[in-house]
Amino acid sequence: MRNEITLILKEIAELLELKGENHFKTRAYSNAASLISDENIDIEKHVKEGTLREINGIGPALQEKLTQFVETGKMDYYEKLKAEIPEAMIQISKIKGVGAKKAKALVEKHNVKSVDELEEMARNGKLEALKGFGAKSAQQVIESINENKQYENKFRLDTAYKAGKNILEFLKETGAVKKASSAGQLRRWLEIIDNIDFVVIPNDLDLLKSELEKEFKIEDNDSTITFDYNKIPVTIHVADDDNFGLISHNLSSSGQYLDAFNAITKNSFQLKDNYLYDGEKKLNISSEQMLYKQMTMQYVEPENREDAQAVQYATISGLPELIHDKDMKGMLHCHSTWSDGLNSIEEMALESKKLGYSYFAICDHSKTAVYANGLSEERVLAQHREIDELNSRDLGIKILKGIESDILNDGSLDYDEEILKKFDLVVASVHSNFTMSKSDMTDRVIRAVMSPYTTILGHPTGRLLLKRKGYEIDQHAVIDAAAEHKTIIEINANPHRLDLDWRLIGYAKQKGVKIAINPDAHNLRGLQHVMYGIRMARKGWLTHNDVVNTYSYTKFKMTCLSK
Repeated sequence: MRNEITLILKEIAELLELKGENHFKTRAYSNAASLISDENIDIEKHVKEGTLREINGIGPALQEKLTQFVETGKMDYYEKLKAEIPEAMIQISKIKGVGAKKAKALVEKHNVKSVDELEEMARNGKLEALKGFGAKSAQQVIESINENKQYENKFRLDTAYKAGKNILEFLKETGAVKKASSAGQLRRWLEIIDNIDFVVIPNDLDLLKSELEKEFKIEDNDSTITFDYNKIPVTIHVADDDNFGLISHNLSSSGQYLDAFNAITKNSFQLKDNYLYDGEKKLNISSEQMLYKQMTMQYVEPENREDAQAVQYATISGLPELIHDKDMKGMLHCHSTWSDGLNSIEEMALESKKLGYSYFAICDHSKTAVYANGLSEERVLAQHREIDELNSRDLGIKILKGIESDILNDGSLDYDEEILKKFDLVVASVHSNFTMSKSDMTDRVIRAVMSPYTTILGHPTGRLLLKRKGYEIDQHAVIDAAAEHKTIIEINANPHRLDLDWRLIGYAKQKGVKIAINPDAHNLRGLQHVMYGIRMARKGWLTHNDVVNTYSYTKFKMTCLSK
């Protein structure tokens, strides 16, 4: 029920925006949805125990609506909103370049009945003739619709991770499984997935199916059970003690990796009906580690089962010790209420300390980012005074004075030298004019990378997964420049970004570029996004030595804060 509630609250926020309700009312519902999802709050339990009012962030009006839904399975307010807003308006509003206001006008004033009809208008020139549009925005609509078609039935890693975690907990709570593990794309930590797999050893297969049927509409055969969870296709693969590891491994490997692995396997063993045989002897492969031991190969982590080269290195024990969560010491690139964050510097720093970090860098937006309440020169100085005061109190975590400086069109940073030299570190990022040519954008970013004040290049392509492609840029040229000028490149760990792409991390490492894994956190919960960045770093074969925020504060200050 928790996931159904979060989906409804998110949809209410979208419907309210289409109605033209004020921003604060809309955000109340989207924030509540995020709170319930991120904190894994059992709303049903709180309703039954009468403790909804104790949840900070869920006011009396929403408490009433949630109580009605838990008790009746319906929410009158939600049903009323759905009846008021045409489905076409909802779908059209999700197209980049349209938004709520234009969607409302298209449906109500121009009688556009579907996304397909809007696309046709954009292609035949009718859309650009309407007020608020033009040839450029019509082309953007066409491109956005095409992108949406590509993204259909695909899900971000964080969405899949939360769903997978909830399903795994449910499977264990049934008491019907002896062993269960995630598998497939999710276990390989792909940034975009289209389905979730699990491998289970049932104690009682009939009981397992019965428990699943209480929550989902399932289809099953002898070896798999399938259903949808919040629109994500889920497959449960049934195994036993002798093949659990083999099935898990094969599901959690790319086709290219598995072909290379099986090419070695077939020289000594035979695969029959999801079991591994040595001659006539069925082998016990109860774990993936046992499979690799049987093959006398170094164990390859699921994150790295992407290409054939990993198999080759595993046969000669040539795989490095990958970075771990426990290696991280510095929390970099975070925002506060000084710009567009939801928590104070002190709150963000103390939460970072609670998570095990010893230093923390606040990097609020610079002055050009007016939309994000970017800091004027005067406010920069005031923020620095606050940081000095906080550090004087010895909070148990060192707070660094940083900024996320906009990279301007000419590649310069957002303040003059007098202000820039006051920061401990500068994260330089592109936030505007994404439509520059590839050569111009590459030159723009390289000029920023060359600046003696740029410590870290932030989210290098500006992509938003399943929403916006990155700007056109020669990423190899940017990495080369970063290597030459000793500029760190960020893996932005926000699951909406995960940028630098893990496929380019190996090239950066080869060139000697150091990496920072940063959450780009705008609230306390966002600090935990570092985990996604670590998985991307692992997919790129990074060790703790490759990542600067595994350094102690002293080492980080000596090696990274002076170019």
